[in-house]
Amino acid sequence: MCNFKKVLSPPQGTKQVKFRFIKENSNDYCIKRMCKLLQVSRTGYYKYTNHTPSKRTVHNEALKEYIIDIHKQCR
Repeated sequence: MCNFKKVLSPPQGTKQVKFRFIKENSNDYCIKRMCKLLQVSRTGYYKYTNHTPSKRTVHNEALKEYIIDIHKQCR
């Protein structure tokens, strides 16, 4: 049974914002109900939570850290 203990103020914005909100509140509230209230699909939410970054994203993050380190050394 999905019952809300208190009234939440639902986030406005992109699906990413809504998915993050659901993930942060999933211990206190029913995921199915939150998805329905925020008008996002449960499938989309679970895809968001199980998402692994692509090789390109991982490479870009490593490159970003490398550039930051070089910048700090040159100061």
